[in-house]
Amino acid sequence: MDYFHDATHASHFEGFISENPQIEFVRHVYIDFSGIVRMRILTVEYSSKLYRSGRSYGCGPALMMFNVSGTSEAKLPRPVKHQKFDLVPDWTSLRVCEFAPAHAWVMCFVRAAEETADPFFVCPKFLLAKVLERARAEADLDVLIGFEIEFTLLDSTLQVAKSLDVPQGFNSASGLRDEKVAFFEEVVRALRRSRIGVTHFHVECFHELEIATDPFPPMEAVDNLIYTLELIRTIALRHGYKATMSILPVTDDPTGVAPANQLQPHFSISKKGPTADHFLAGILTRVDEITPFAMSSYDSYLNPFVDHGGYYASWGTENRDVVVRRVEDSHWEFRISDATNNFYLTLAVMLSAGLDGIRDKTALTWGDLRLDFKDYTKEELAALGVTKRLPTSLRLAVDVLRESEYLEGLLGKEMKSAYILVKDTDERAFSSMREEEKRLQFIKHF
Repeated sequence: MDYFHDATHASHFEGFISENPQIEFVRHVYIDFSGIVRMRILTVEYSSKLYRSGRSYGCGPALMMFNVSGTSEAKLPRPVKHQKFDLVPDWTSLRVCEFAPAHAWVMCFVRAAEETADPFFVCPKFLLAKVLERARAEADLDVLIGFEIEFTLLDSTLQVAKSLDVPQGFNSASGLRDEKVAFFEEVVRALRRSRIGVTHFHVECFHELEIATDPFPPMEAVDNLIYTLELIRTIALRHGYKATMSILPVTDDPTGVAPANQLQPHFSISKKGPTADHFLAGILTRVDEITPFAMSSYDSYLNPFVDHGGYYASWGTENRDVVVRRVEDSHWEFRISDATNNFYLTLAVMLSAGLDGIRDKTALTWGDLRLDFKDYTKEELAALGVTKRLPTSLRLAVDVLRESEYLEGLLGKEMKSAYILVKDTDERAFSSMREEEKRLQFIKHF
């Protein structure tokens, strides 16, 4: 594959180090099936020795298989159990880590070290690269992705950070008059130095903040997203906060108005008109099969949004109460995703569905919902083609994945079974876990 060959050539690393002599450490970063950011920090000397010899850094068999609940299975899937994996740097993502300037940061592919028919059988990043090559080859399609990142600032007790200036609601000035402004300024400046543009930041709702980043091509967008999340979390700690993107960071808020964080991608394609409609129709056709990845955790289905349009395959122009909001022709926002998913995997499935829609010229039979979802009767929704219900729990979402031949063909049997094992384990654990224990478990990772 052309992208992989070009992106993993070690000459990128040597040139970078010669231009940045202050680098002492190299963060080798990847994201597992639970959406948890993981890394190995290598010294620059060892990294240089490793890559000059044409080798990769090896890890054990469970590197993709950890789960949010902190439980584990007695047995890993057979293809994974005795396998060693390598972290293979994507050198196009190499950058100075602006929140730790002696460190470099690089995102990695996960590759089986031993010979196998598909050495990338557990690597969502490689899957996304394949889908993007298909987009160029079949449809001559360019895609841009931007993200709206919602989060809550907690204090050392893991409760909402106390302040005389509390975020009060959408676009309120309250909440942006104290130390939080200095925190945001430092985040934006560090992202600017990292060549990741920020369009704005604001108060999203009570105790919830949001920052939005510029659009990039999909692979670069996800690479940048993971870096941005870590940058926000790290800089927040320096200001005395814990920044959490956990979906339900507060469960006993005395006001009764607790935040519910999401992480929503905006996506646009280079073609408009019928092609854009076919692309959207392809996504809506498969949106129930996208859900196990976009809403990939137990708490994803406890977000209040799914009480509204999140239960149905639907779209609407400037409608934030449906699954897909159309901002303008060929520019949409996907409304049902959060920080617990692996966006390499989610975008691979979403874009593949859109490409299928273009290839098959799938008609956009769903009507444009201009009202709040609750303002339509069941009969009116049916007349607009809004009849497909989406999974309403992690268990039901995993059942959709389990039964999907389409997803097995896209992911491969091994990746599909490994992902299901992780999610089944979490579903069993969280369904019997006390609410506060569950809240703390999510905050640990997100």
